Amino acid sequence: MSQATDELAMSRIGIALIDGICARARQIWRETPHTDVGLDGTIEFKDGERATGVFLGVQVKTGVSYLSEDGETFTLKGDQEHFAYWASCSIPVIGVVVDPVREIAMWVDMTALCSIDRIAGGPYTASIARSPESAFTVEAVAERLKQLASSYSNQRFTQFQFEALRRHLAKEETAGAIKTDGIQGTEPPQRLAWNMLCADFCSPRLTPEEAASIGQRLAWYFPTVPDSLKEQVQHMLAGLDDGQLARAIVAARAALDVDRDDVAELVAELIAKIPRARERMLSLLERGVFPRDDRDAAIQIIEGWDDGPRDDLRKSYLP
Repeated sequence: MSQATDELAMSRIGIALIDGICARARQIWRETPHTDVGLDGTIEFKDGERATGVFLGVQVKTGVSYLSEDGETFTLKGDQEHFAYWASCSIPVIGVVVDPVREIAMWVDMTALCSIDRIAGGPYTASIARSPESAFTVEAVAERLKQLASSYSNQRFTQFQFEALRRHLAKEETAGAIKTDGIQGTEPPQRLAWNMLCADFCSPRLTPEEAASIGQRLAWYFPTVPDSLKEQVQHMLAGLDDGQLARAIVAARAALDVDRDDVAELVAELIAKIPRARERMLSLLERGVFPRDDRDAAIQIIEGWDDGPRDDLRKSYLP
């Protein structure tokens, strides 16, 4: 005989609260039919009456067991698999903890929390202080969460990367302190993450948006990482062929297309580290390799390096 458990009833209270808030915010809530996959549903945001295709994944936890004794701290609990899954989602994910007694909810950006370090070693909980900024309300859904979803243009990590991380952790457990040629046989998660970024930049299997995100992170952290990691990036960039250079320029253009000039500038900083980058880019322009939008992006990159307009290039290559 099927059972209507208290746990099931509690989860329905949380889902109903999310559904109602999204409806009043005039946004689209879609509940996941099978909740064992790690998300309870998604919010699709609208622009007026038009569905935008911008999504936000939602994991919901409901019950007083997720609250501190004073009711001021809401805690979302998971495990390593949950955090790895949320980070690998191609849409951003938030966690929402619902107090079924007061019928209020608090949210937290799980995509931001799911760093490679946290996935490797925890903690696998997220504490949310009750505040107007973290309250899951009609205003939050219609404004702040809509902006949050739009700010993530691609997935942070791929399943391929997390499989590599799992293999690394398994090796670490079995290898212990084994050394090879005087070098520790295992790598810290930070180095593994850096290796993944270097391997993926300009990979043909990634979208331009994904390549832009990777280029942004490599350029942002480059000044502060150890010399060995800087050398790794420089070695990777030195080995890029013209096709990969072209993909890097397309990645910058993808960032410009969504008004992320900050991302495009960081990708341009990375491209500048490619040996003979300017000469090779001019050669690509001369050979007519790019469509018009990509030619424009290439010229904008050169203008950024020159700190001024290049009307000569625009006249020659942007008729």
